[in-house]
Amino acid sequence: MSNCYKNFPVIVNYSNGGSDTIYSNSASINENLNIERAKSLGAKGSNAVFTKTLVQGELSVESYLLVGLSVFGQMKGANDQNISLQFGPYSCPAPCVLNSVSVNITIGEPITVSRTFSYFGGVSTVSAPAPTVPEIKPITPENITLEGFGQLGGVTNIQSISWTFSQNYEQHYLLGENIPKMVFNDGQIQMDVNGEGLANSLTVGNCAVSPKQYSINVTDCDGDDLGALSINGYAQSRSSSVSADNDEQNSISIIQYL
Repeated sequence: MSNCYKNFPVIVNYSNGGSDTIYSNSASINENLNIERAKSLGAKGSNAVFTKTLVQGELSVESYLLVGLSVFGQMKGANDQNISLQFGPYSCPAPCVLNSVSVNITIGEPITVSRTFSYFGGVSTVSAPAPTVPEIKPITPENITLEGFGQLGGVTNIQSISWTFSQNYEQHYLLGENIPKMVFNDGQIQMDVNGEGLANSLTVGNCAVSPKQYSINVTDCDGDDLGALSINGYAQSRSSSVSADNDEQNSISIIQYL
């Protein structure tokens, strides 16, 4: 089995001129042409294959958190449709949009971030970036301060939190144009909390409980503030499970609509 240097950083260029280089734990590109087939009656085996749209692709990347948390709060609803991506020796064209970001915090483990992008048009081969040996310092939370979580009731001894935002775009194809017009549709933030105890009930009478403000503030082992993530949302589901091999496990899911 050969060993080699995998020179596949993900370079993200935003329309405002900013850029971000992601040294990922894993990354993948998937493309689909969405081929259509037209059959013909009366002639056996006679059919035509055609395409309705450009190649549509998705890039997924997971990495450790190397910067502050607050930048991810700024990305939600940003409606940047002219992101361009380079994945190792491959270039993904614009229009490209950020579909989702997920920040996963588990006690005693490095914080990880998962991102997905959608682009239109097939990737092209370009010169790979020069090999580098960056110093990667994954951020392991030393202290997590929670605000508003007392509103959940019995949830205590929180073990992990996942904060995710996703956003949707409508595609409009105009006559004579291959590249679709992208229109921001909507989005949502979801936070899943795993701890001990069952959260407060989800309804008051037959109505959803009013949305409440929750926030997560994280510091690292040097005491540096890593920023905050927040959600002003509705408790939408809760669960509790137990088995012969495991103690009781509880979770609560909170959602905010953008």
